[in-house]
Amino acid sequence: LAWGGAAYCLLGGALTEQLVVASLPKVLAALVFPVGLTAIVVTGTDLLTSNMLYASLPLISRDPRRSFPEKIQNLARLWTVSSVGNLAGSLIVAYGSALLFAGTPAGAFAAMLAAKKVAGTSAAIFAKAVAANTLVNLAILQAATASTSPGKAAMVWPPIATFVALGLEHSVANFYLLPLGMWCGADIALADIAHNLGPALAGNAVGAALVVGACHWQAAAPPLAVIEEEARLDKDTPASSSGK
Repeated sequence: LAWGGAAYCLLGGALTEQLVVASLPKVLAALVFPVGLTAIVVTGTDLLTSNMLYASLPLISRDPRRSFPEKIQNLARLWTVSSVGNLAGSLIVAYGSALLFAGTPAGAFAAMLAAKKVAGTSAAIFAKAVAANTLVNLAILQAATASTSPGKAAMVWPPIATFVALGLEHSVANFYLLPLGMWCGADIALADIAHNLGPALAGNAVGAALVVGACHWQAAAPPLAVIEEEARLDKDTPASSSGK
């Protein structure tokens, strides 16, 4: 409810003062950003920042079907592969976008946004990243409750639009936005991009694994005895019956 209150204050403040202040365009632009996560959720593709939640759940739940070293190995592999894949895709699209946006207001906006993102302190970027991935993974959880594509899209839209409107930091979004801004003329270097991405990745991991994963597991998960019993039944089930 507090996130809704934050978005309410942001938009309400813009409307109270005047329609041309910075907040209102930011809110309106944020309404189109959830297109990306909607496509990911509906098509079942991989996103690093949601995999930060998925890969941490076996550790949080103490699922006995995998040993602790196996869980850490699986987490490291999933996070690494997701990082490389998401970064590669983001750079390809960013380069194409930079060619398309050259000399346009969109290019100027991208350059301004990138410069603003790298100007923050590491602590501020980290805190904004925790909040951003909390909202992203709440969107993922909400989408899991829907059984249709329109329903999933409807569940994703509000949390994602909220984090963008509030100016929070999402590492995978920054994989795209920071190189795009640099190629569109922002006076930033690779060291500036690293200054943003380091705290952003760390904060996103905390938001996914601890704020959403651990807290929601503690609030809603079955007792460990139930998990252990399910693991025992899974182990005792003949392999031939698993393909039914």
